[in-house]
Amino acid sequence: VGPSIAAGSADALQKQTAPLLIVAGTADLRVPAEEEARRIARDAPPQCLPRLHFVEGAGHAGATDDRLDLRAVMDAWRREVVGV
Repeated sequence: VGPSIAAGSADALQKQTAPLLIVAGTADLRVPAEEEARRIARDAPPQCLPRLHFVEGAGHAGATDDRLDLRAVMDAWRREVVGV
């Protein structure tokens, strides 16, 4: 990620207040998804209650991968973070 994009993203991230679920594949060849997911979670404001979910072996389109039941992941996250 170039410095101007990273700086803009950091500014936008600091303005967030909603709970944050970050889903990333562990075999992404396009971007360093695991590293970026961890950075986003680390840099997110505490009120976002950031949570990470890694899809083992999934690439860049991990959220559409057969290895992932995104609805189940989101339901579990919602129950944990939001309590609903």
